[in-house]
Amino acid sequence: MTDAISRSEAIYALVQAEVSTDSLEQQFSAVVDLMELERPSALAALAEASDLIESDFWSTSGMEFDLAVANPELVGFAPARVFEGASTSGAGLTSSPKKALRSDPPKDAVASTGVLESSADPDIALAKRHLRIRHAFSSLAFMVVLLLVALVGARIFGATPPVRYVAISVDGAVSTIETRGRNVSDALAAANVELGKHDRVLPSASAALTGETNVRVLRSFPVLLDFDGTTRRIQTTRKSAEALSRELALGAAVVTSAPKRLSAGAAVTLRTPHSITVQADGSSRTLSTTELTIGEALFASGVVLGANDEVTPPVGSVMAEGLTIRVTRLAQGERAVLVAVPAGEERRNDSSLDVGATRVIRSGVNGQNRIVYRVALRDGVEASRQAIRTEVVVAPVARIVAVGTRSVRRSASSGAGAPAAMGNSHSESGQGTHYAFTSSSCAHKSLPFGTVVRIINTNSGASTTCTIRDRGPFASGRIIDMSLDTFARIAPLSQGVIPVRIEW
Repeated sequence: MTDAISRSEAIYALVQAEVSTDSLEQQFSAVVDLMELERPSALAALAEASDLIESDFWSTSGMEFDLAVANPELVGFAPARVFEGASTSGAGLTSSPKKALRSDPPKDAVASTGVLESSADPDIALAKRHLRIRHAFSSLAFMVVLLLVALVGARIFGATPPVRYVAISVDGAVSTIETRGRNVSDALAAANVELGKHDRVLPSASAALTGETNVRVLRSFPVLLDFDGTTRRIQTTRKSAEALSRELALGAAVVTSAPKRLSAGAAVTLRTPHSITVQADGSSRTLSTTELTIGEALFASGVVLGANDEVTPPVGSVMAEGLTIRVTRLAQGERAVLVAVPAGEERRNDSSLDVGATRVIRSGVNGQNRIVYRVALRDGVEASRQAIRTEVVVAPVARIVAVGTRSVRRSASSGAGAPAAMGNSHSESGQGTHYAFTSSSCAHKSLPFGTVVRIINTNSGASTTCTIRDRGPFASGRIIDMSLDTFARIAPLSQGVIPVRIEW
């Protein structure tokens, strides 16, 4: 009761003060803080204080009161507060310890003052009535104060939100809480749920609570993300790789590797697709690929590279939009070629024949060889070759020619053993070549054997002589075949064929 009276006195003093509305609101807030009560409890406490004061008053209705307290005008002196069981003496009142309510006053106190009389005394009855009227007005004023305080509190603090029951799901674990909070953040605080830096809450923390609000808290977890070859660890609340890609705003990136449902430690691979052109094996095609390198793109498109194939750009190059890749097939192998082998000629001395005369003993037969080459191919076209071996298919058969050795008539001026040289009245121009034959001998198609001819190299002017001992040559444009030593005197053997003029 004492606490209630103290509270009511504090509120009454607050109302009696001549202050502005804003100051009144501030003081009311201070009083509530002083009582260390929550806003709803503060209003309840004020109502309780009012009930205690009114109960305290009416509990005294069966007691005798000092007339000076009940109605000061009747006795002509200032009022003084009288406690239960108070005693009087002389010109004033002296307080004594409180006694039980509704106890009768001591008889000696009534006798000594002559003021207190029986309750039937008209003055006493009038005093009681005045006191009840004053109390009624005081109660009315106090209720007005309570209403004013309630209105001021509502203005300051707003209406108290209703109690709501909110279901909160944290990673699938659901619990229901009771709260007077205004938004999702208040509900999470009431449930002692703290959000991590990367956690996500649905609806948002600032969303207002309604009677049907259900709150979902999604805890973040780490995943290993490989985006176009760059790997990093990130925190996410997304449960699928596609949702993660949208969250990170990775544009046209597609998922090439990921579990169906993401969880802590999951590995996710995202790639950006590129449009490229592949030229290989005689065809060109455009395709879209998510591979990182040219080699990976070729493999994924079904182009198998050989060990020696040439790729432009190189297979290790990073993929780029609009790239053209050319594959050149490089191959090495062996290729065999059949070639004819000349029969050759074997010359044998025959004393039955004059010098310069010849006779074919055996006709020659050309042979045939297989030459094997190592060849390099670029896209199937031969780029180079190198002979690595020769195989004999048909061995050549040499022609055998008998060469006369019998002496012939000599010219006196030529000296012993020297062939007679004819006058230089005849000449012929054409090509000359060499072949294996008797020293200082040559072959002509029609000149008689033993004819000595002069051979002049028309390129250098060098000249020499030889004796016609054979027939030939039979190639177009050639007029004479010379023995190796004869040819060497007018030109290097490496030249093979030279322009000549012969004279006889």
